[in-house]
Amino acid sequence: MAGCGSAAAMAAKHEGVSESDIEDCEMRLCFLKLGPEILDKKQNADGSLTEIYRVSTPIEGLMSNDEFIVFRVFYDTQEKAKKVEIQG
Repeated sequence: MAGCGSAAAMAAKHEGVSESDIEDCEMRLCFLKLGPEILDKKQNADGSLTEIYRVSTPIEGLMSNDEFIVFRVFYDTQEKAKKVEIQG
């Protein structure tokens, strides 16, 4: 996982998010800059956070199809991604 700037910039430019854009993020702010819809948010007892997001794919941005990627991110207490599960 790399930084945030390039993934967020590419997503905005192409009006959609690919799995590689998601994989490039490592901090919560980066995931949020991709423009996801937050489907679920859970603050865990240890202070960590789990969120489930839905983003539109580049196909949806170009052709107006209902194509989405749903993914879950497990963050540590510093909002750094510990694990990302892409569900498609």
